[in-house]
Amino acid sequence: MPLDQLLLFVAAYLVCVGLRMLLASKPSAINLEAATAGNTGASDLNGVFLRGFWTNALNPKVALFFLAFVPQFIGLGIRLALTDNPGT
Repeated sequence: MPLDQLLLFVAAYLVCVGLRMLLASKPSAINLEAATAGNTGASDLNGVFLRGFWTNALNPKVALFFLAFVPQFIGLGIRLALTDNPGT
C-alpha cells in the first residue's frame, strides 16, 4: 500500500511539472536571438565542451561502462607498451 501511494504521488508530481511547463509563457524568437547573438565565440564553445567533458569524465557510470566494455577487445597475449620488459 505505501508503494502505491508513493507511485501516485510521483505521478501527480510529474503531471504538475508537465502542466507548468506547458502553461509557462514561451520566450519569443526575437528575445532568443538577441540573447544568443553575442555568445557564438570559440571561447564559449570551448567552455561548453569542457563542461560536458568533465561532467561525463566524473560520472561513475562512464568508468563502469569502460571497465565492462573495453576489456573484451584486448587480447590475453598482447604486450602492453607500459610493461617493464621491452625485449620480450
